[in-house]
Amino acid sequence: MRGSSSAPDNSTELMPSFAALPRLGVTYLNLWRENKILNAVFEVLTQQLELSRVEEAKELPTVRVLDRPNVAELRVRPRRKMIVLVSCLLSLIFSVSWILVREKVRGLDDQHPLKSLCMEMAENFGRSRYAAWVRTARLLLLRERERFGSRRGNRS
Repeated sequence: MRGSSSAPDNSTELMPSFAALPRLGVTYLNLWRENKILNAVFEVLTQQLELSRVEEAKELPTVRVLDRPNVAELRVRPRRKMIVLVSCLLSLIFSVSWILVREKVRGLDDQHPLKSLCMEMAENFGRSRYAAWVRTARLLLLRERERFGSRRGNRS
């Protein structure tokens, strides 16, 4: 009795009857439409979830504070007094040694090899690109000193 039953759900037959096909077609189309709508909703929600994850990743701070910092009661570093003291001491030693060497070289005979070496080094430095910078800086300092001196003279 194939195809004789109007309700294929109750029977064990594989094929529904021809009378039940239009009703099954409508049911199938309703289920297919609902499936498409749910798939579209799922895709939209998935996209929104991805966008919200990206926005959340942008808003997260790159550094996470583990412990709040405490203000130090006693400053340990840098030891500014030590830095200033060492700088002053080194500049004093360099200045004194420069003056002593310069006076020693000036007091030497013109034919002495050390004096000729120093004179040659001074000539080479005079031709170098750094010498132009040193001359320019010296001229600027002299101009500033003259300008400062003239101001100081006017105030007296």
